[in-house]
Amino acid sequence: MSEVRLAPLFGCLPDVADNLRIGGPLPPYRRVVEPAILWGESGLVVDPHGRPIIDALWFPEQLQNCPDFRRSLTRFFPRRCAGTYFSVMLYWCRGYYHWICDVLPRVQAALPQLPPETRFVVPVGLSEAESESLQAIGIKPESCVGFQGRRPWRVDRLVHVPPVAMTGDHTRESLLSLRESVFRRTRTEPVSKDARRIYVARRQGSERSVVNEAELLPALQERGFAVVLCENLSFADQVKLFRDAEIIVGPHGGGFANLVWCEAGTKVFEIFGTSSVRRCYWSICQTVGLKHHCAVAEKGDGESLHVDPARFSAALDQLMN
Repeated sequence: MSEVRLAPLFGCLPDVADNLRIGGPLPPYRRVVEPAILWGESGLVVDPHGRPIIDALWFPEQLQNCPDFRRSLTRFFPRRCAGTYFSVMLYWCRGYYHWICDVLPRVQAALPQLPPETRFVVPVGLSEAESESLQAIGIKPESCVGFQGRRPWRVDRLVHVPPVAMTGDHTRESLLSLRESVFRRTRTEPVSKDARRIYVARRQGSERSVVNEAELLPALQERGFAVVLCENLSFADQVKLFRDAEIIVGPHGGGFANLVWCEAGTKVFEIFGTSSVRRCYWSICQTVGLKHHCAVAEKGDGESLHVDPARFSAALDQLMN
């Protein structure tokens, strides 16, 4: 198993960063489970013999952390559902990165193998971006049914395919196929030319937000960067913004999942915390031809980051030159 080699523009990588090991793609297959038990919180699928389908959680050890795999009286009283289903849900699927990079490629790969009457089981309370993105790959809202409650479902027939790759890894074929579908169906509004250089902020107080972000703004403004909060934008606007970008800067976070929409050659500058060094956005960059750069920030209060303004300015100049 190989490992990602990063060279930060400033800061030092932690001695242990085991999320840099590349897992790679998973073997594709199609399995029809009749009947199947489906759990909503994790997307866990259990076959008629009571055995969990491990690839739904990526690796067996994760079952220990899966709330739906623990003993529960509700497993004796499943809700019975007639018909053919496909579960969109996966462990961690409500995070924006996992939705864009784990859920959508898997669903996209499954679509040609599904009968027309298939109903798609989705998390209840889909966000606008989640709903828009499903429509962008060809799934109509009327074919979706939200998983409600804590009781498992016993469905007559479940078509199951595994994730395309280990979470954190990506394949060129799956991302290019996803891009093609989304670009074909997504209507986008013009984005200001000023937004071709963007700084992807995280909401203050959230995990990995930059506690001294105000000190970085002068350097960003002098170099023509627009500051954006992706959660304030529609899915279509996020696609348009990142597709048109030439340089993208920001702390490690879910908004960087939109790197999937960038054109080859786009420059990316990802700022890690010492506890958030991950390979996932490096992997997207390698897959679709982006230029990945990184730095490691100091720890701020709680889970926040503190970025030295002088080192940040020097890194921007190095990136732009």
